[in-house]
Amino acid sequence: MPIFDKSRRTDKLVFDFDTKAHGPESVERDAARLCAWLDECGGRWISDRNPSNGGRHVITPLAAGEAFRRVNIEPLLRLLAARLPTLDLAPMLNAATGGITPPGSATRQGSNRQLDGSIEDAVAVFEKRSEPRLVARMRALLGDTLHHRPPHSGTADAAAHIASVPPASEFWEREGAQARLQPHWRLSSAMPAAPSSFAVTGVLPADRRYQSPSEARQAVLTASALRGLCLGDVQARMKGTGTSAWPGLNDSYQAKYGNRATERLAQDWANACCWVSLHIQVLRSPGHKTTGKHTPPRRAPGQRNRAHAVDVYDRWLASATEWIQMTWPGQPYRWTVSAVLQALAYAAKCQGIMGNDGTPLVDVGVRGLSLFAGLMSVTTVADVLAHIRDLPGSPIHRIRRAAGVLADQYSLIPARRYDDMEVAVAAVHVERIRVAPIHDAWRVVGLSKRLIYDLVANGGLSRPADIFAAAHIGTRAGYDALAALKQAGLLRGGRGEVALGDTTLDDIAHHHGLHFERAERVAHYRIERRDWRRWLDIRYGLLPDPADPRASSVPAAPWDVDVELNEVIWAAQLATGPPPQPSTPLPPDIDLDDSREDDLLALALLQEELGAVAIT
Repeated sequence: MPIFDKSRRTDKLVFDFDTKAHGPESVERDAARLCAWLDECGGRWISDRNPSNGGRHVITPLAAGEAFRRVNIEPLLRLLAARLPTLDLAPMLNAATGGITPPGSATRQGSNRQLDGSIEDAVAVFEKRSEPRLVARMRALLGDTLHHRPPHSGTADAAAHIASVPPASEFWEREGAQARLQPHWRLSSAMPAAPSSFAVTGVLPADRRYQSPSEARQAVLTASALRGLCLGDVQARMKGTGTSAWPGLNDSYQAKYGNRATERLAQDWANACCWVSLHIQVLRSPGHKTTGKHTPPRRAPGQRNRAHAVDVYDRWLASATEWIQMTWPGQPYRWTVSAVLQALAYAAKCQGIMGNDGTPLVDVGVRGLSLFAGLMSVTTVADVLAHIRDLPGSPIHRIRRAAGVLADQYSLIPARRYDDMEVAVAAVHVERIRVAPIHDAWRVVGLSKRLIYDLVANGGLSRPADIFAAAHIGTRAGYDALAALKQAGLLRGGRGEVALGDTTLDDIAHHHGLHFERAERVAHYRIERRDWRRWLDIRYGLLPDPADPRASSVPAAPWDVDVELNEVIWAAQLATGPPPQPSTPLPPDIDLDDSREDDLLALALLQEELGAVAIT
């Protein structure tokens, strides 16, 4: 049974416990621990056993709509392998051909794998499936935050670590030791039993979920941050008394770090907050939504030029689409360009800025455009913009280069025919154009099928011949695209007419877990923007540069610290000019009457002024 589909995503976790190295008893112990952890995180599972050697398989279906690539689940697999010696990771780490034998299959020893429980119970597990966000919950349960250190985790003092928590982000409120998650991001559930018990008693759980007290302490802090506690609250519970006190956590820090316990607590808290900032959107993701926070601006009913302001984006996108078909006829690259330009039009419509010549203006960075372009990579968006903006007749014109936190600003101008720059490309069939973000589902289905689907959904076309003509594609390629769309459930019908199918783009995005990928992408972009702004602040003196412990102890020169003295010396240098330089005589064999006079004089000038050396 293959674990990954053709797009190398999986909607299940498969765990293979092997008896070769440690024996059947170890397999039973490790499988029981894994199942207990899955139960604690809301996972549902089935298991089977090889009666010949005692090996076990545990299969966990993920929640409906969740599907991950290997890179997304490998951190969890590594954490489990470190705690469960009999777990074989080979099937789950092979995204190309990884597979597992299902219950009832024949074994190499001549027997059959035996399902634990009834077939009805196993069917119910796959019908109900696990609770959402199982992978993220398992990583938090196993102390994954220990592997996500914030910058300078071992060199900065406690105050610097507290300040490293991003209080200005949309996840956090307040600052310093009082920084905590905003109410709508907090988990409402009680703290899990394992970290709660360790905080009180200081004793590690018997199931070996934590390999050391460090991971247990980190799990307590992460669970606290997820539930809205701040560093001050944690410190109060560690020093307090009563039912809410955490003497075990306090004793663990004191035993390990002694006088440095407070500093180390601040470092671990900053580490936990960094992990929460990276994963909170995944933990709290409500599911895939087609509408985001960026929506086109609404205008008052009596505002002037209302029709022009609404329709100019549709007309520009229609003209740009025709220009794309003329520039790259029959080439796959046109679908990528079309997606980028539609994302640009949508960003312009969201901003609602018009230039003095009546053309729309847009200044959205490539990260924002990548989200509007259906999770297209940032490098692809940047490469497309850099390529098409310099082409003859291009529908975009860069009027401002990116600088600091400002993105490139483009003017959406009318496209021109490359063979006659005086003729603008006509905006035909504007009624078929929809200025909207590219749906994330096209990342799975393929951008080459998007136009055909839009012609059916928005253009009102149903005959394949009309659809192929409007999409500028051949008959064979058109029927291949229709077959792929029908297989995905987006379209239905025969060779005579096609119509919308029962499956929606939201269904596909939900089935492949694209809302989780979008949440991770947004969180990653926020961190990059935050780091970039901080670098700019340091670079231009708005924030002090972090102290360099290796800085020289040699005192600065007087003119480096005295501004007035520096100005006096600079004025004196300008008044006297540079010191005279010794002139380089001409080579003795130069004959100024020779025909090479100009070349030799130029050579002498280079030697005198630039110190050039002739090579003969």
